[in-house]
Amino acid sequence: MSRPLKIGIISKASHANSHAAALRKLGFEVVILGSRPNAIPASIDVLVCRKASSSHRGSDLAMEAKHRGRRVIVANGVNEIVSQIRALGLIPSGEPATASEAITNSSDSVR
Repeated sequence: MSRPLKIGIISKASHANSHAAALRKLGFEVVILGSRPNAIPASIDVLVCRKASSSHRGSDLAMEAKHRGRRVIVANGVNEIVSQIRALGLIPSGEPATASEAITNSSDSVR
């Protein structure tokens, strides 16, 4: 069995917690790298840069990673991030269409 896709988020941690939770509910492993990471771990499969919550250094690092051939998504909202991950073909069919749907479905199962 293969490991879950690992997503790294460049964003201030307090601003990215809901994004990370929604992505985890979709089955991804998520690492919040902070708004000003020094490096992107090699284990990250997809890098998300939340420009509204990252430093210039964080944005520059994301663009450098993209230039070097890594998969990079530049988006701020959860649904926009999920939509771009889906466009890359990384969310299996049958999974919730949006992050809000994933959160709703998981909270329904708790009730």
